[in-house]
Amino acid sequence: VEVREASSALDTPRRSGYDPDELEEEQRERQLRNRMNQEFSNFSKKIEDQAKDLEFDIPYRELGFYGVPPHNKSTSFIMPAVNALVELTEPPWFVMPLSDIEIAHFERVVYGLKNFDLVLVFKDFSEKPLHVNAINIEHLDALKTWLDSCNIKFYEGTANLNWNAIMKNINDTGIEGFYEDGGWKFLNMQGSSDEEEEDPDDAESDFEPSGSESEEEEASDGSDEDFTDESDGSEEELGSDESEGQDWDEAEEAAEKDDKKRAREREAKEARESAGQPKKKKKK
Repeated sequence: VEVREASSALDTPRRSGYDPDELEEEQRERQLRNRMNQEFSNFSKKIEDQAKDLEFDIPYRELGFYGVPPHNKSTSFIMPAVNALVELTEPPWFVMPLSDIEIAHFERVVYGLKNFDLVLVFKDFSEKPLHVNAINIEHLDALKTWLDSCNIKFYEGTANLNWNAIMKNINDTGIEGFYEDGGWKFLNMQGSSDEEEEDPDDAESDFEPSGSESEEEEASDGSDEDFTDESDGSEEELGSDESEGQDWDEAEEAAEKDDKKRAREREAKEARESAGQPKKKKKK
């Protein structure tokens, strides 16, 4: 915890950054701040030693973020701690014990937006939820990790919810009836969509084809039967073509022999005709 003196001298004139008097004054302020921090640390240790059951909580400054707390309209530095979420910079102070938190809900988490809101719901549903607004989006993952380490369930949404109506509905339904109806599952949009999806095996068993689809199946079955008949017929034709193919080879050989025979006879006839024709005398 950092304790400092909230006072300043208004009568001293403003000096430049290289003024040795100003540098000396800044050094004295640092020494005073360190001395007061040490005295407060010693004081807290003495209280813990005497009280036995009392322990001072030290906030995580590295996890701190700027936001608008519920009891203040200006942006303040809020820090998570081991047992609480606190804002101790500007009054009125804000302290939210983690033991009183039922769930946390991140609102306005949309791609492109620079800020989001945090809603903390009390375990006592009669109390109004607390809102921490205008938190920079860069702190979203760190806050999720911190809430998860504290075993606090958190949800995420893209819009601001009407928490007055939600809490009124929960109180009217009753805690038992509220949790029997699913509890906070309605905040988990992704979880609800997953639950609404049916088992693919059940969907296939419950599925009944329409008339057009059944007709298409019958048509496809008929085309399969026609294909098998055509394939059988083509196999039979192929067998007959193979048997006829052997006769065709024999006929082709016979035709070649006939052609050769006719060619020899034609050559012999031409030779005879040329031998029996008288020679013509040459004119002088």
